[in-house]
Amino acid sequence: ATVFLGGGTPSVLGVAGLGQILAAIRSHADLTADAEVTVEANPGTLAPAELAALRELGVTRLSVGVQSLHDADLRLLGRVHDARTATAFVAAAAAAGFAELGVDLIYGLPRRSRAHWEAVLRAAADLPITHLSCYALTLSPATRLGQAWLPPSPRARRLPGERAQRDLFLATGAVLAARGFGRYEISNFSRGLGHESRHNLRYWRRQPVLAVGPAAHGHDGPRRTWNVADLDRYLALLAAGHLPTAG
Repeated sequence: ATVFLGGGTPSVLGVAGLGQILAAIRSHADLTADAEVTVEANPGTLAPAELAALRELGVTRLSVGVQSLHDADLRLLGRVHDARTATAFVAAAAAAGFAELGVDLIYGLPRRSRAHWEAVLRAAADLPITHLSCYALTLSPATRLGQAWLPPSPRARRLPGERAQRDLFLATGAVLAARGFGRYEISNFSRGLGHESRHNLRYWRRQPVLAVGPAAHGHDGPRRTWNVADLDRYLALLAAGHLPTAG
């Protein structure tokens, strides 16, 4: 019923690579006629002609990693695009025929006010989109951003505390409700009924999901499983006739 190509930026594979993957899926799975096929993409990774080609491949939904519509935020996050590129990319995706189009945003950045976040939200809600995913900033010590902002860095005290995060979370719902977006899950909003991510709802309803690819997560009813993250190890296990399950 659903296919979700995510876990990073699968759009860097290009239309040909994504087409090969989707062809392999269709050769092994009986997809429904109205299957929801989602691809994650970062702004600037696909040209307008490639976006149209994705639609021809049967991709029905695009999830764009915008993260912010403020250039200073994007520089802080280490993103390679700017706000203008993000806005143009979303407009090109809508023009290519993506009726189901969503963007991801991040809140809780250091030294950013609630008013700043609300302005980003309003700008995003005015884009030609049907879906918004709004996530609190999560820092990993394995990343440059985490090393710069997590303890013992003195910058850590500039990160918003729990009370500030709560206020940003509540403000998100209020601002988006005023723009016609309803919350249907903790971090996800749709512009009215029928625009929810069907794949996302499968997780929350504990429906089966098959994990394909390194580090992919799956669910078979009572258990959640995840694959090994290393590509070479993943391929070696498959070649030996073993499932590449890590846990």
